[in-house]
Amino acid sequence: MQAEHWRQNRPQAARTAAAGYSPIWIYLFLAPAFFQRVFIGGDGTEASYDEMAGASTVLLGYGVHLLVCLRYLSVPSNFQRDPLFLNVFLSFSLVSALHILLLFAEPFGASQAVLGILRSLFWLLACVAIVRYASPKDFLNAVINLVHITFVVIIISSIAYRITGIPYQILMYGDVPRAQGFLSEPSGIATLLAGYVAHALYVRKYWRLAPAIVVVVLSGSVIAYFGFIAALAFGGISLLVASPPSRVMLRRIILYSVPVLFVFLAIFSGPISTFAAEMRASVSLTSFGDTVVYRVVFDRLLEAMSVLQTGIDLARAGANVTEGGLFRYTSMLLLVGDLAQSWRGLTGYGLGAHAQLMQAQQMSLLDFGLLPLAFSSFGLPLGFLLFASVANLISRSEHPLAIFATPCLFVGLFNSAGGIHGYSIAIVTALFLLKFSMVRQTSQVRRGLTAG
Repeated sequence: MQAEHWRQNRPQAARTAAAGYSPIWIYLFLAPAFFQRVFIGGDGTEASYDEMAGASTVLLGYGVHLLVCLRYLSVPSNFQRDPLFLNVFLSFSLVSALHILLLFAEPFGASQAVLGILRSLFWLLACVAIVRYASPKDFLNAVINLVHITFVVIIISSIAYRITGIPYQILMYGDVPRAQGFLSEPSGIATLLAGYVAHALYVRKYWRLAPAIVVVVLSGSVIAYFGFIAALAFGGISLLVASPPSRVMLRRIILYSVPVLFVFLAIFSGPISTFAAEMRASVSLTSFGDTVVYRVVFDRLLEAMSVLQTGIDLARAGANVTEGGLFRYTSMLLLVGDLAQSWRGLTGYGLGAHAQLMQAQQMSLLDFGLLPLAFSSFGLPLGFLLFASVANLISRSEHPLAIFATPCLFVGLFNSAGGIHGYSIAIVTALFLLKFSMVRQTSQVRRGLTAG
């Protein structure tokens, strides 16, 4: 039924293309997600990006989104008739206006938080604009093309480093080079890789697994390995499960496993820490303990898990434990604890406002991932409802774009690499599906009235 609906909307996509909206706008919209940092890595020490020669292109990215928004708003019929603008963007704008009023209750940092909300609203409007003009097929093709460009940059920069010793677009982890292309960090590869591999399996282009494996190894990212495993899981569902309801159920089980995992780690933190510490001690005595793969991936994961109980105890005591391998998890604990202590647990701080507010207060209590962002922006109840709505919407679709975006959403729930730009693929896909659902419902109502 859904596949038939997508086919029926192809003429509409062709009409929008014929209306003079160039596909270049799709690439402009996606540019901030794929081109975020230009730099030369350090000298073999673990240094922050601020200490390296280079520049961030985040501001350029927001400028691009501003252009996309202005292009959309320049035609009044766009936002006067677009159901996404009327039902989604205006709703978020109204809620954001209330959040802005509430932010003045904060002792300081309100101005930065308000700017964070406005910046996030521009991003959301850009997402709505792309859905208005692009077709899902064109959007997916642009994403895949940019993923291929990212792969080429990663492979070339890695080869160049081996030849010249210059870590261009290479982040050094001790003596181990970690490639990231023009992404914000090596873990940014995880989100793209998850969608790319799952889609490759879905369309049976198995040759795409080869460059994906090379890239995940060159990134040296633990989360990239998670992303690859998630891609195999989602892709396997598409290949091996014949029943559509069963595929939907399995996808949702994987998506909902993220909040469940946060709770699981809190409950069984003691045994997990003990097991990880013992495993790390035993492996260090073997030859595998000296390999690059172990030091870059497995040892970092075991190290983080071995201090899980200590990190949770410190977080529960109010300590700001956000450094090292545990920061994505302990930040979630601290965030939920911070929200639960006040009325912010019900309202949140506003879309994209929390990180700005914390940085203004010189705190590293940040919302790492799309799920924490939903909580910090709209409170615990509504934040979880938004997560569930997007997860249910994307997971039930069999369109190739949804097949790509569902693993992206999964990784993005706990991976903040790229910020809100890193969530664009999943959010735009959800907006595509939501819009077609609205159009279908409107058509059914009209047919019912005509028949009556």
